Amino acid sequence: MLPDEQTPVDRGHLIPHLSGGEFGPNTFRQDRALNRGWSEEGKRYRAMEREAAERPGSFYFGHLLYSDDSAWPYEIETGVVRGDLLVVDRFVNRTTP
Repeated sequence: MLPDEQTPVDRGHLIPHLSGGEFGPNTFRQDRALNRGWSEEGKRYRAMEREAAERPGSFYFGHLLYSDDSAWPYEIETGVVRGDLLVVDRFVNRTTP
């Protein structure tokens, strides 16, 4: 858990660590259950990360969405290309907007 937090959070990687994502500006405050794949949303989130990591050079993006002036994204939007199709999903990263 990050210091001074009431909610269990991790330092998540916008570009997945599985795909070579490093620390520094690539990290953000991420809900622990989402980041570790413990929740139903987390399972889908991790599946997209694994899919991108298993296909080096494939297109993958992460987009942090904020609902206020804090540094804690409310949602995370990710996308991966499957054949000719761009598949995009959005994941809730905190319970209060």
